[in-house]
Amino acid sequence: MEYQDKIAKIEAKIAKLTKQRNELRAEAIEQGYAHYVTTYRTLAPNLQWWKENRPTVWQQYAKESKVNKFTWI
Repeated sequence: MEYQDKIAKIEAKIAKLTKQRNELRAEAIEQGYAHYVTTYRTLAPNLQWWKENRPTVWQQYAKESKVNKFTWI
């Protein structure tokens, strides 16, 4: 139980700090000090192997993901 209690306390702190960080980020964006930059990533299982061995079909297994990254102006 001791480990569970310690972990629970740490997770509560993380949740509280995450909420605080998100509020500060929103405030920084409102004030014009920061913004989000959208980037796209191509994910594929072992992309290097696919490009070397099956270069014509690797794209059908690739997935594109979109990430919003917080950045300062």
